[in-house]
Amino acid sequence: ALVGTVAVREERALGIVRYGGVLSDQASYRVYGKYLERDATQKPNGLAAFDDWHRAQGGFRLDWAAGADTLTLQGDGYRGVYDQPALDDRRLDGVNLLGRWGRTFSPDSNLDVQVYFDRTHRDQPTVFAERVTTFDLDVAHRFKLGETHEIVWGGGYRTSLDEVTNTPLLSFLPAHKELNLANVFAQDSLALIPEQLSLTLGAKLEHNVYTGWEFQPSGRLAWRLAADQFVWATVSRAVRTPSRLDRDFYVDFTMPPPGPPIRILIDGGPSFVSESVVAYELGYRAQPNARFSYSLSPFYNVYKDLRTLELVQHPTPLVFAYRLENQIEGHAYGAEVWGDVL
Repeated sequence: ALVGTVAVREERALGIVRYGGVLSDQASYRVYGKYLERDATQKPNGLAAFDDWHRAQGGFRLDWAAGADTLTLQGDGYRGVYDQPALDDRRLDGVNLLGRWGRTFSPDSNLDVQVYFDRTHRDQPTVFAERVTTFDLDVAHRFKLGETHEIVWGGGYRTSLDEVTNTPLLSFLPAHKELNLANVFAQDSLALIPEQLSLTLGAKLEHNVYTGWEFQPSGRLAWRLAADQFVWATVSRAVRTPSRLDRDFYVDFTMPPPGPPIRILIDGGPSFVSESVVAYELGYRAQPNARFSYSLSPFYNVYKDLRTLELVQHPTPLVFAYRLENQIEGHAYGAEVWGDVL
């Protein structure tokens, strides 16, 4: 059990409570609650910036294990209020619940199933309000095939109901939308030379409501040169699928007086596609002695269809219209180096 308070300049945890115990030889639990508060920051002239906030949060976790089965159930709830100058307080609250079940069939085979529920609400008066309800299911199964193959396969499904309260300044069109995301994946780790050379090939096939199917393959070749030396090479493709911001976002803003009535329009791109990257990496890791190890991994990434904000023609004078599009391609390269001395 834990009960206490923590305080630092401008930020303090006014209350922290945590308690746990054993229900049986197979089950244990813990619960917690906390309350956080932060004072407003100060402007250079010494006046308050009206950005103070406070937040309460609580939750629980239950773990159970019996034979080949394990079960975890956990959840949280929270509510926060954030001050802002000249407007009503911003509010944020939500709850979530997660369940995870696993079964071990043998040392070479196991199954994991996870279910997740989340509901969040955010309200920023006169600007934006949103309520999102999400349900998520993931399943993964691992097993060995023969003496040289280790297979992991599975899939998942997520559905989110996004409910937005639009304002004259900022909108999502339509205001209410259901977003569904499904995927299947598989990976094969092949021991070409046991304990020395391995090849891992995998792929994920994902479907979203905006661009349909997206294919994301990957490959990794790893070679143990010696007991203390290891090299690898990888190549993979990943995507960032469009969000509501990319497709459904709309802003209509007119510059206030005393200047001319310039109107600015920003909208999501109706043909916005997924951003993608193909990543290449080489790596070398060594441990010359028991106290020192190091790693060097150069990389090269190729990006396509990155998000841009493009000016489009508008027939009305003093109206500047912008649209989100995919007009940037690029690349990045470099190397990561680290060492560890005991």
